[in-house]
Amino acid sequence: MKKIKLIGSLDLFNINAVKLIKESQIIDDSKINTESDFQKLKTKITNWENEAMLLFENTFEDPNKFFYQKFTKRKYSVSRYDIYSGPKETLSDRVVDLRESFFYKVIFLDDFLKILPELDEIIKRSSSNLTISQSPTYIFYLILVKLKALKDGEFYPIDLILEGNGIDLKNGNEELNQILDEMVRNKWINTDEIYKGKITLKGELHLEKLEKVQNKKESILVSKKIDLVIEKLNKLGYGQEILYKELEEMKQMHLKLNKKNWTQLVKGKLVDLTLSKVIDKTVFELITIEIFGEDFLLKLIKP
Repeated sequence: MKKIKLIGSLDLFNINAVKLIKESQIIDDSKINTESDFQKLKTKITNWENEAMLLFENTFEDPNKFFYQKFTKRKYSVSRYDIYSGPKETLSDRVVDLRESFFYKVIFLDDFLKILPELDEIIKRSSSNLTISQSPTYIFYLILVKLKALKDGEFYPIDLILEGNGIDLKNGNEELNQILDEMVRNKWINTDEIYKGKITLKGELHLEKLEKVQNKKESILVSKKIDLVIEKLNKLGYGQEILYKELEEMKQMHLKLNKKNWTQLVKGKLVDLTLSKVIDKTVFELITIEIFGEDFLLKLIKP
């Protein structure tokens, strides 16, 4: 299933999202005493929602209508324990209901803005070279990795973390409930009952164990990719011993360094090999694409 992709300017989205969040505070401060006041507030909120929805549509390709669903629900993410009691009758109750619905949409926008740097599939930071597993262990690992990166005492939406990192839960909220219940039972995360969570100390300790397993799997994958690079270079007649020695060293260093440091190391080696004319532009691009993907190459050579 196709996932959300960035199609517009990320900088422009951030600027306009912050602007909308500030505007929401002014709207929410409106005094409501009459039916006319209520209708004016409703119009302001509708205009705000339309502007926010347009911002999402202009910035992201959203084939599953994920954002649309969030902005058409009464709440941006319905509580696992929430039962809607029906329409309100008094003006006061209608105002409360309207503001509550508006509040959850503002919170969704604010949450999305904060966690967007951790939504790898959306911003294409690693989509080209990440093997996305649907196994429970990998899903637990992914959630814990992202919650740790976001750790600031706040709760963050787990459904958005999964959606934004290419995880498609076939059974929807039923499966999400099971995932959260298991993680809460093991005390890896705390939740606020609306699919939002934050990592615990026990969760961080468990993540360390999962990272060792995941790093081993990634090292095997990297080793296979580099072996494939060597095979392709042989076929193309690029048989420099120094190049093969560097590639073998890259394989070994992946076991010792974290992903970020290893990527920086490889990038530096490739640039050095190019500048010293051990490899040409064709070989540089071949190695980069095979190991990291085309998106990474485009970012690397972008002026």
